[in-house]
Parts: sequence; structure tokens; C-alpha cells
Amino acid sequence: MDVLSAVLPAVEESLRITAIIFVLMIAVELAVLKYRDRIIRLTSKNQFLSYIVSSFFGIIPGCTGT
Repeated sequence: MDVLSAVLPAVEESLRITAIIFVLMIAVELAVLKYRDRIIRLTSKNQFLSYIVSSFFGIIPGCTGT
């Protein structure tokens, strides 16, 4: 009983964090799909802006492929 009371909060917190990351990944993917053309157009005109956009997507979990 004592082990279960110690493990259960950790499992709940892990599931909560996993759900938050999942929702953030879905939100970013939807934004990229919707605004892909605009992002490409803006970043091709300005090299510095390209670094800023890449850094923004790089700090978001699950977006290492951008």
C-alpha cells in the first residue's frame, strides 16, 4: 500500500505532462500545415527571420525535424 501511494502520483504527473506535450505537438503541426506557404515565403525573403523561425520551432518539444 505504501509503494502504491508513492508511485501513483508520479504516474499521474507523467500522464499529465505527456498530455500537455501531445496537445502542443498537435497545435504546432496544425499551425505548420495551415501557414506553411506563408512561413516559406517570409523566411526565403529574410535570412535572419529564417533563423528566428527555426529557433522558435526548435525549442518546442517534438519539432526537431523543422
